[in-house]
Amino acid sequence: MELLYQTLDASSPQIRLWSLHPGSGSIADLILCSLTTHSLDDKNLRYEALLYVWETPLLWNPYMSMDLKYQ
Repeated sequence: MELLYQTLDASSPQIRLWSLHPGSGSIADLILCSLTTHSLDDKNLRYEALLYVWETPLLWNPYMSMDLKYQ
């Protein structure tokens, strides 16, 4: 089976970011996204995170959004 992406480099801290791309607003739009690898050593790395947990719904807010910068 062919891998869809490369294995992360274990010798350096890395993260994969899944990005949703804007559509035209049409109900027929496809969901477009991309998966990119980034170094956590990058001091300019910025991303927003959406956290969702499938268990214990009373303890988690499924719509919690955070503006994070890795330090």
